[in-house]
Amino acid sequence: MKKQISILCILVSILSNNIMAADADTSRVNLYRHILQDDKIAKKMFQESARKKYELVGIDYCLKYFKCHSRYYANSLIREMILEKGGGKGGIEEIKNFIEKQFKGGKYAFQDLESCLELYDSPEYQTEIERIVKKYCKECK
Repeated sequence: MKKQISILCILVSILSNNIMAADADTSRVNLYRHILQDDKIAKKMFQESARKKYELVGIDYCLKYFKCHSRYYANSLIREMILEKGGGKGGIEEIKNFIEKQFKGGKYAFQDLESCLELYDSPEYQTEIERIVKKYCKECK
C-alpha cells in the first residue's frame, strides 16, 4: 500500500509539473504575441535574429515540432510569430518547401533527428537561409 501511495504521489508531482510548464509556455507565447503588436519592436526583433530564426524554423519543421504541444512547440511558435511579423509568411513557406523538396528528392532517407541535423549542416541549407534572409530582410545584420 505504501508503495502504491508513493507511486501515486510521484505521478501527481509529474503531472502538476507538466501542467505548470504548459501554463508557463502558454503565458510566454501570449507575452510575445502582445509584445509583437508593436511594429517597431517586432521589426527590431526580426532584424536582430532573422538568420537564426529562419534556420531554427526550418529545423522545427523538419522535426515536426509544429505538430506537437510541448516546450519545443512554444519556442517554434514564438520564432514563427517573430518572422511573420517582421518579414511575412513568405520566408517561412520557402524554407518549409525547401525542406520538403530535400526529403522528397531522396537526398535524405528519413525525416528524423540525424537527417535534420545533416540538412542543417549542409551548404545547400545554409545557402537557402542566406537567400531567404536577403530576400525578406533587407536591413538585417
